This record gives sequence, structure tokens and C-alpha cells, in this order.
Amino acid sequence: MYAQRLQSAENSVKLIDYPAMIHGFISFPPFCSQVDSAFAEIAAYCID
Repeated sequence: MYAQRLQSAENSVKLIDYPAMIHGFISFPPFCSQVDSAFAEIAAYCID
């Protein structure tokens, strides 16, 4: 819903969902298997 509201306000948004991960999972690399993937997505978005 947050991404939709940002888009409605004409912001550039890229929503990537990690449904099996807990909120803030990126702060727990030793315990969450998808942290590397999430960091790669963030880096790719920031470079574009």
C-alpha cells in the first residue's frame, strides 16, 4: 500500500517483496538467507 501511495504521488517506485523474510531482515545477515539478494537489488536501483 505504501508503494502504491508513493506512485500515486508521482514518485518513482520499485517494489520488491521478500515474503518469507521478517521486517528489517536486511539487518540480520547471519540469520536471513536473502540479505545478499536484497543488497544487490538496492545497489542496482541506486546505480540506475
